[in-house]
Amino acid sequence: MAVFTVTNLLDNGEGSLRQAIANANSLDGADTIEFASNLSGGTISLTSGELSITDSLTLEGLGSDLLTISGSDLSRIFNINDQTEYYSYNSNILDVVISGLTLTNGFVSENTQSFNAPAASGGAIYNYDENLTLIDTVITGNTAAGDPFAYYENAEALGGGIFNYSGTVTVIDSVISSNTAQGGTVLLDFIREGGFVGSGGGIYSRTGNVTVINSTISDNTAKTGRGGDFVFTYESHGGGIAGGFNSTITITNSTISNNTVVGANTTNIYSREGGDARGGGISGDNVIVNNSSITGNTVLGGNGTGSFYVYYGYSGGYGGDARGGGISGNNVTVSNSTISGNIAQGGNGGIGGKANVFRGFFYGTNGGRGGNATGGGISSANLTMSNSTISGNTAQGGNGANGGQGADTATINEYFGYSGYYYYFAGNGGNGGNGGNSVGGGVAVSNNALIANSTITNNTLDSGTGGVGGSGGLGNESLNIPNGIDGTDGTIGNEIGGGLSANGTVTSTIIAGNTDNQDLAGTFTSGGNNLIGNGDGATGFIDGVNDDQVGTTINPIDPLLSPLQDNGGLTLTHTLLPGSPAIDAGSNPSTLISDQRGAPRVAGDGADIGALELADETLLGDQSSNSFTSGTGNDFLEGGDGNDALNGSSGNDGLRGGAGSDRLIGSDGNDLLIGGLDRDILAGGEGADVFRFESLADSSLLSPDRIRDFNQTEGDRFQLLPTNPSTLWNAGDVTGDNLRVALEAAYADSNQSAGGSQPLGLNEAVLFNFGSRSYLSINNTISGFNPEQDLVVEVSGIVLASGDENAGVLSVSDYFV
Repeated sequence: MAVFTVTNLLDNGEGSLRQAIANANSLDGADTIEFASNLSGGTISLTSGELSITDSLTLEGLGSDLLTISGSDLSRIFNINDQTEYYSYNSNILDVVISGLTLTNGFVSENTQSFNAPAASGGAIYNYDENLTLIDTVITGNTAAGDPFAYYENAEALGGGIFNYSGTVTVIDSVISSNTAQGGTVLLDFIREGGFVGSGGGIYSRTGNVTVINSTISDNTAKTGRGGDFVFTYESHGGGIAGGFNSTITITNSTISNNTVVGANTTNIYSREGGDARGGGISGDNVIVNNSSITGNTVLGGNGTGSFYVYYGYSGGYGGDARGGGISGNNVTVSNSTISGNIAQGGNGGIGGKANVFRGFFYGTNGGRGGNATGGGISSANLTMSNSTISGNTAQGGNGANGGQGADTATINEYFGYSGYYYYFAGNGGNGGNGGNSVGGGVAVSNNALIANSTITNNTLDSGTGGVGGSGGLGNESLNIPNGIDGTDGTIGNEIGGGLSANGTVTSTIIAGNTDNQDLAGTFTSGGNNLIGNGDGATGFIDGVNDDQVGTTINPIDPLLSPLQDNGGLTLTHTLLPGSPAIDAGSNPSTLISDQRGAPRVAGDGADIGALELADETLLGDQSSNSFTSGTGNDFLEGGDGNDALNGSSGNDGLRGGAGSDRLIGSDGNDLLIGGLDRDILAGGEGADVFRFESLADSSLLSPDRIRDFNQTEGDRFQLLPTNPSTLWNAGDVTGDNLRVALEAAYADSNQSAGGSQPLGLNEAVLFNFGSRSYLSINNTISGFNPEQDLVVEVSGIVLASGDENAGVLSVSDYFV
């Protein structure tokens, strides 16, 4: 491995970043590029086009706040590709790591194409079938722009910040903000035929996987180009992140906020539908969200075109539909997360055309209907959700447009009178368009929902208003010619399921306080112990059956919830107020260890209904270093950002360290210990304790946690969110000059009982001894050990299950829960 150092801020020549990348590309194998410390505070401005990375490479910047690379609004910044042709099989997968940099002012359009990269894809980074990892990186102010006067292949814009084709993108401790994907307009024979998509304002992954950990995706925008005169307007999706078919997007310990998707507004004399839009925050085939906040995202259907005057007899165009203000997906899994303040708003219909006798049309045409809005927070085909809060989201149907005016008798006769023929009638007005429907203010699921231990409250439905029917034309009273008939006013859109519209199974969940007459709609199977404020819109819930509490329109049940606020944990939640009927009235069918924030799932006389469990005692720290010791009940202690000392005493306690180097002692009882970021010391004490890691980044080689007393025979277990490793190996004793070398040896041969080398696979874990200490490490989705991405925990003194000391393969279920 060679190491190259960038010594100046120039775009070309010796000591430049471009030259360093060229040097690294010329050598086989993984190389590293560093930056001289005197470049701190500087910007490298590209003027000679993008930087092409064709071999495995690590770029180690000085820090995202200390060094910037600018595309100068002339080109994208990085094209990562080992020169595999577009759509071709790639057998040489590169591993590229970019850290400690800000990437800004990248720009790509049909005029800035390069090898293998389609037009307008990836304003800052284009990644073709490689493994890309971003650490402490800011990607901001980049643009992918489709041609406003394009042919098909140049009109779409994908990934304002990053475009990924078939590879993997992992984002850790980073920010992707204020990027734009702006679709163009297709021309055929110099006629504007349709608006093309702008998708993935922050990230677009056509295939392959995107993983976001401890990061923020915010204020990105995806827009469809101007709608078509005659043919089509495509759908935009994924204001923050968009994934294509069979892609998987995984969000852990992150915030997806204030991203926007805008469907095309059609603006021409011919009526056309507004563009549909989906997934204000995230849109993908498979979406997994854990310990994260999806908040303040917006999806807007485009407005339909008005006819103005009847031309070829068109009515006003429909408003575009909007789906999933926060998340839109096929298969969506949400756990320990809050989806709040998102909006799905259908577009307004276009006005009906006024009669145009000179074209032979005597009647006004109908106004376009408003676009439908589905799923203010989440819209999905299938949803699995637990320990989560859906609050304050809105589904707003678009307004129907007014119908067009019919022709007057005088106007008709003026046009035809020259031929000696007179028409003794007046034209009728067009009907007003119906308002758009609003479905699922919080959540809308079209196929099947499995919801447990969650809270769905304070969501809103607001259907669109109907348009006014157009007035009939004036008749002629002296000739006994009546006025034309006024068009019928459009109807107000339907409102279906203030909090939830779905079919499926709901267990120990609060669905109440949503601003529609009915809190939910659909056909359900009760898993028991639910609190339904108003269940009149659904079947499957009966008050007093399966321990359900079910209110009605006349007598709704108030769950007595606090406002959405910080009650500890990584996300905002609603706590239960004194006297809440949800207290001790729930169940825990999935044997969850904790509630949404990390408090014990069962406290008091039983589990509470909803996402939050009232602990016997709650102690929340601040930014300073806190020292807490709880009482004898099932308590929740959170340290905050300082270096904290938390002691749970007796009882089944939940201890969350937060940021900082913390010391967590569970003492007696079956405790949950969550160290969080930085170097922590965890001791469960007696009882069956769980040591939870909410991401691989919680404990790395750079700052490993230490678990002092893991004893498998007492019931102690590890837990990795969102999913545990697939396999657990025992490498036994390994050697090396230092811990990193020892880890690389354990990854190279993870099975002590088998001959030859047994490399550690993706998403697999290994236990090993190095000197007098023992360690657990879990690999991510990239082969080989990575010191910044793979979990490393010291577990010295670990007591294994009987017979496992010399075994090569251990049972995952014996050590993970």
